[in-house]
Amino acid sequence: MRTTILLFTLAFVLNACNVENIRLYPSFEESTILTIDEETDFYEELIIPSSDIYASITELDLDDSGTIEDINIEGIWIVITPLTNNTAQWVTLNLSIKVDEYDQEWMLNNYTITIPDKTTTIYLASDLIKSGVHALNTQMYKLIVSQSTFKDIEFEISGYTTPTNSTINVSIELFIQSGLVYHQTI
Repeated sequence: MRTTILLFTLAFVLNACNVENIRLYPSFEESTILTIDEETDFYEELIIPSSDIYASITELDLDDSGTIEDINIEGIWIVITPLTNNTAQWVTLNLSIKVDEYDQEWMLNNYTITIPDKTTTIYLASDLIKSGVHALNTQMYKLIVSQSTFKDIEFEISGYTTPTNSTINVSIELFIQSGLVYHQTI
């Protein structure tokens, strides 16, 4: 009888200590915007502040008892809006991410866009250069998961217009959607 009670108690305790691991895959989105108002060639810098990225993660309201294990870039797109003084019909864009003070990785190279008549979203998935997306993912990983850096994500955008000597006057907003792998033991 004593053995039966001991086995029953042991089974009950082991069952009560059942631990479950769960993984959630929340997403967040960040963007940076600039206005280009140049004749022919242009060069601009875009920055997504690390503080904005941290704020987006905070808004996900993840439980403090879990950990973020990984991050993946899920999508990159731009929204282009023509402005009043635009005379360009096309723009050829180059987009790169700054890896460090001296190096960059291309995300788009000589990507031609017809300037739309109204605000238009352009999804870039098939046109992105993989090494640039990998560099972005690596920077986001260092910022969010390993926390080995706290620097902003910096991009450079440059290009030229067609016809030659036309004025480009547009707003370009760069969007990045990222997915997290969040692990929690309950």
